[in-house]
Amino acid sequence: MPIYLVKSLFCFAVLLKSAAGLIPEGKDTFLDGEALKTAMLRGRVYKQESFLTESQVQTVLQEISKLERENAFVRKGLSNTAVENTFDEKLDRSICPVPWFGDALAGRDTREIPKIIRQLQTSLSAVLNKPSIADSNSGHECYFSKSEIGSRLPRHMDSRHEELKGRQGWLLPSRRSLSWLVYLSDPEEWSLTKNGGALRIFPQKHVVESDSTHDGNLQVGWLIDDGMASRPVYLDSWFPLVTTSVSADGSMFEQVEPHCVLYAVADSGQKEELTRPWLTENLQGTPVLDFLRLYALQDSKEGSSQVLFANRNIARQFKLLEDRQAWDDGNIPHGSEVVDIVPTRGSLVVFDSVKLPHQVQVIHNGTRLALAGWFHEEVVMNLPSLAS
Repeated sequence: MPIYLVKSLFCFAVLLKSAAGLIPEGKDTFLDGEALKTAMLRGRVYKQESFLTESQVQTVLQEISKLERENAFVRKGLSNTAVENTFDEKLDRSICPVPWFGDALAGRDTREIPKIIRQLQTSLSAVLNKPSIADSNSGHECYFSKSEIGSRLPRHMDSRHEELKGRQGWLLPSRRSLSWLVYLSDPEEWSLTKNGGALRIFPQKHVVESDSTHDGNLQVGWLIDDGMASRPVYLDSWFPLVTTSVSADGSMFEQVEPHCVLYAVADSGQKEELTRPWLTENLQGTPVLDFLRLYALQDSKEGSSQVLFANRNIARQFKLLEDRQAWDDGNIPHGSEVVDIVPTRGSLVVFDSVKLPHQVQVIHNGTRLALAGWFHEEVVMNLPSLAS
């Protein structure tokens, strides 16, 4: 099916779903709202120590033990994507979907831990002004995770723009928005030196504070220039372009067709188009990430004519959020720094699923346990642009 038809059907599905969002009422006192907002806008991790008490941790551990006895955990992870291809599946993490998660979000399970997770959902929605996260029908995910000695997760992103998903794009009405974990690690006094297992993140050193979405469009990269704060680059898949076609009788006619374009946001709030419009279906199977990487390199060369990017300087500054080729060569993301987060027992961590590359370091000793998941957000399109 042509991508423009898929997008049109998706528009209709989103309109039907738009009334389902729930907006929590009242002022939030559950989280440190200012610290949370700052962390998200800077593309970093929000960590709250002692989110669960030791007594509450023990309650969750008892449930995990019961699920283990019932053989509910299965080996599953990202470890088999490692470049070395030497990973033993037996050392991969084990996961188990949380049985009560759906009932908790719907308010049907009123036990202590389910109520805390429901409150986390509504608080994140309220503090970050993301109403659709509070919708219990938004496809949210939650699981128990268990990682033992030798386990790790290679660098990855938790979510990406629909246009970057190939045939899997534009099929679902929601996408991962916020990644969260409540650590239950054993031993209680976890040390990165002794135990390993750090959540290693790669935030930009200096950034223009921004959301990973703008006008419904997701971030796909950065503009990075020496001595300057990194600026987010967004991908608009619904840029209206008037094209001329020939009808069956040979007459010419014009139509508005949605194209893709990269843009940044100026200090004035206006969009700055960084590329010429393109159609993903015309790339003949080339992944969009590879297409952007190739033309950023080509258009940045001295004396080259700009095929895609507006000018050579923009092409030179543009860096992908997810540059697996550079990662596979052993490089950290452009403009980033390495920050290790300790999986402290009872602590909560939250980060933007779109914005932050991350990995889990090898576990040397102990068991890295977590109650974790993703809160989903509605996939939004800038529908007025199609009618303009």
